Amino acid sequence: MPLTIETPQLLKDLRPLISIIGQEYNIDPMLLEAVAWQETMKMPEHVKNVREGLPAKSRKGARGMMQIMPNTAMKDYGVTVEELDEDPVASLRIAAEELNRLNEAFGGNARQILTAYNMGKEGLATSGAMTGGTKVFDEKGRAFYIGYDVDYNMLGKEAREYGPHVFSYMAKIKAEQELENAVSDSLFVGPQEEFVGPPNE
Repeated sequence: MPLTIETPQLLKDLRPLISIIGQEYNIDPMLLEAVAWQETMKMPEHVKNVREGLPAKSRKGARGMMQIMPNTAMKDYGVTVEELDEDPVASLRIAAEELNRLNEAFGGNARQILTAYNMGKEGLATSGAMTGGTKVFDEKGRAFYIGYDVDYNMLGKEAREYGPHVFSYMAKIKAEQELENAVSDSLFVGPQEEFVGPPNE
């Protein structure tokens, strides 16, 4: 299922599956959907590409709904470039795993996690914007960043605004769902009588 300019509707259609993936990886499904929106529909070059029927591809080479680097997809998950371009499910699963890894690395700091998703963990770590914390390694050599502050003003516009944009879209999803629930609850009030159809002529 390639991305098209109808991607917002595609995201809504994928909500049941996004919810399942979110539960599997212990991630808020609204976060996955919001990251997908940010990655595919907030970037002008991606909108241009999908309007022309081309893959969503960043200037750095990231691909697909969740903008995964092909090398990461193949090396860590065995997913090909073609699958990234054509299969939103594969992209969502990789993104969920990557977000989980970043959650561990940045101690649950949501904005730092999202900024690192955008920049790459090492990109944020070497940006010079992180101060005041401690970097430690586990037995597998994985880095963890404990108690750091990030001066977002030192980052580029895209990285600086990435987290707030995702949070804003999550709030939009939540408001939309609350409105749908409120409307649904208000359609029938009081005891409901059995519907027996129109009277016979």
